[in-house]
Amino acid sequence: MSEPLKPCPFCGKDDGLYPAHNWPGGGKPYAIDCIRCGFDFTPREGMDVIEMWNRRAADEKGGAA
Repeated sequence: MSEPLKPCPFCGKDDGLYPAHNWPGGGKPYAIDCIRCGFDFTPREGMDVIEMWNRRAADEKGGAA
């Protein structure tokens, strides 16, 4: 991965995150799963899942993450 994942937005853990690599013909992750709380994050195909996962509402408002 090119960029580290932020902790899970639901349970706050960062040691149980699993990026799934299965895009046909590509090596980018298509989903991120938290094995601690069971949250499964799968955005629409073609979206940058790491960028989407790391985005937080506070980031967009200029606050702390």
